[in-house]
Amino acid sequence: SSGYVGWFDDVRITAGALTPDKFLSSRSAASTVALYRFDNGSIEDVTGNGHSLTFEGGSPVFEETPSSSFAGCRTPGLRMNGSTRFYTTAPVDLTGTKAMTIEFDYNRYWNNNIYAMAASADVSLAGGFTFYRTSTKLQAQFRHADNAAWDFVENLEKSGTSSTGFFGGRFSVDGNASPVAFNLNVDGVNKANTASVTIDNLGKQQMYFGGCPTYQAGYRFNGYFYRIAISDVALDPADYVLDNLIDPETKRTLAYWNFKDFGGLTVPSGSKTSAGGLLLNGTTSVSTTNLTLSTLTQATIEGFVNFGVTPSSGTIFSLGSGAGSFAVESDAAAGTLAGTFIPYDHLAASNGGVAALAPLAGKKDWHHVALVIDRTKPGADAVRFYVDYERAMPAGRAWDKAATILDGALAVGTGFTGRIDDLRVSAGALEPSEFMQERTESVDSMLIIVR
Repeated sequence: SSGYVGWFDDVRITAGALTPDKFLSSRSAASTVALYRFDNGSIEDVTGNGHSLTFEGGSPVFEETPSSSFAGCRTPGLRMNGSTRFYTTAPVDLTGTKAMTIEFDYNRYWNNNIYAMAASADVSLAGGFTFYRTSTKLQAQFRHADNAAWDFVENLEKSGTSSTGFFGGRFSVDGNASPVAFNLNVDGVNKANTASVTIDNLGKQQMYFGGCPTYQAGYRFNGYFYRIAISDVALDPADYVLDNLIDPETKRTLAYWNFKDFGGLTVPSGSKTSAGGLLLNGTTSVSTTNLTLSTLTQATIEGFVNFGVTPSSGTIFSLGSGAGSFAVESDAAAGTLAGTFIPYDHLAASNGGVAALAPLAGKKDWHHVALVIDRTKPGADAVRFYVDYERAMPAGRAWDKAATILDGALAVGTGFTGRIDDLRVSAGALEPSEFMQERTESVDSMLIIVR
């Protein structure tokens, strides 16, 4: 770079238009080298880094319902039968790295005692490691640059012989710490160890799961793998990748109101129109039936609004106040619409930005508005605001995860003058193509669905 003085690191050129969540992580954040979610039977590395897997001893089996030996276990999962194992098809390159974290969620068959949960191809090499269980104990072994193995054994796994227990195993090594830090964590129980050893780098090795090619090579894992993550940093327990994953919500309609047949809702008589929709005069409003949204990871609230001749200030729809509340509002003075969501710190943020009313074609026309709350997305993508199927300009403060959404009834039309129609609440982060379609008149449809 001509004239530049400073550092460059991690430059990547990718075919395709990546979304922000697929960009390289910031240098201060964890670098996830590989992540396997095993969703719907897929064994692909979902980071896009291309660390594909190869199976030995059979083909991957993805079970929606547990076999009889595992009755009561969490499913779905990737089923290992005691003779299979898998490994990264190509070596994972950690050259120049002095730290790593291996994480996996699993469920074991109780009488299968010895096997490597995770291991490098050759534990005798500097940087080689095994993370395996013996009876009810987990043992981590790491080969450091002084060519000696660092071992520690901890009885951290859940007690008893039941095969229905669910386990989260985490192992990290930090060669940048002084002294070098090793950490073993199972189900939130943490055991840190330090040693006066030297770690130059972790090198380049294939990584095995469910059975090691060198140590106790004849023993294979019998149970389920749910998720696996490999990072090139030593993560603190609060930052473990698997513990911070949030699953996408299954898309489904939770509630729908067309405001033609009001289905028991208390509606001022003057707000009912033969053409359908709510006619609001700035002093009337409607409360819907109660909704349970706090358990959702993703939700979409959308509807149609008609401002009449003159835009007014008021609320199109809202729920609650404080952390977890949300609203779509209009501002007559500014001529704008804004979607808001209040995160954990109770500071309101116009997340997703504002869209001017002035450029919209004809104030008498119907316009579609939608607020998408998505706790699986980082930063400004956690809440997205759309007007007429277009995302509004990004604005406001970003946060890593949206707060838990509040439960309660939607307040519709508070302080607003105009018409509101076809209000729908959905579980899942809908895309614009999945929103209710553009329309000019009220439509007849189902009365209300609440699940």
